[in-house]
Amino acid sequence: MEKLPKVCVIGGMNIDILAYPDSEIIMRDSNIGHVSMRPGGVGRNIASMLSSLGCSTGLMTALGTGDLALMLDSDCKMNGIDLGMSVKTEHQPSVYMAVHDSSGDMLVAVNDMDIMSCITPELIHEKAKQIDAYDMCAVDANLSEEVLRAVVKEVSIPVIIDPVSTEKAMRCLPVLNGLYAIKPNLMEARTMTGKNSADECASALRQMGVRNVFISMGKDGVYYDGGSEHGFLGVQNVITSSQTGAGDAMLAGLIISMYQQKSPSECAKYAQKTAFNYLTRKNEKN
Repeated sequence: MEKLPKVCVIGGMNIDILAYPDSEIIMRDSNIGHVSMRPGGVGRNIASMLSSLGCSTGLMTALGTGDLALMLDSDCKMNGIDLGMSVKTEHQPSVYMAVHDSSGDMLVAVNDMDIMSCITPELIHEKAKQIDAYDMCAVDANLSEEVLRAVVKEVSIPVIIDPVSTEKAMRCLPVLNGLYAIKPNLMEARTMTGKNSADECASALRQMGVRNVFISMGKDGVYYDGGSEHGFLGVQNVITSSQTGAGDAMLAGLIISMYQQKSPSECAKYAQKTAFNYLTRKNEKN
């Protein structure tokens, strides 16, 4: 059995409120459907995925107060996620609310993540040696540009980033030359580079200094560029229901496979397999 990495994740944790319609969405109207509430956040989700795959995982995030915060804390403990480096605050936890379309893909979302301002460059400096005790560091762009700069400057282990959204992806630009890897979707990659096709975007990101680029295109596959090889990998197994969580599972798979020094194409295959297995398990529970 191949060795698994110890991973420090720095990023957001929040309550997810997710709405799924029973039929095609009618805009500007009340739609019949189902609404659920559960722990979420890109950083937390990546940490949970890694822990479920057997990795020793720590999460540095901003912890809030109140019943919802207790629910998040309990969830992390249950999933074996170490919160020892997180900062405790008097804020309410962040909330992410998303409405999905009839196919299960996210239609629109709003996030309230003011609490993330409690993660500061000074905190990264203070915790740098503890972060370096891990093998890999995964961050999300819910962190401010200043904090992302601090991570790249202070941390010596490989840093992998998830840009999160087209707006937040712009925070990644000043630190691209310090990243071991990046996993944007195609819209985020286009926003960061001004290019159109996946191969052009990946080439541009590598020219900006990123060592390994994996551009996720959802059900259409992934484009990878690690310098030694590059190419497109189509989806081998298609899940037609909700894709929520697939991107986080994919990043977890990339972290593990990169730590095991697999080739870029092998990393892409392993990441797709990880995402497929996650979606399969999720559908079995539903």
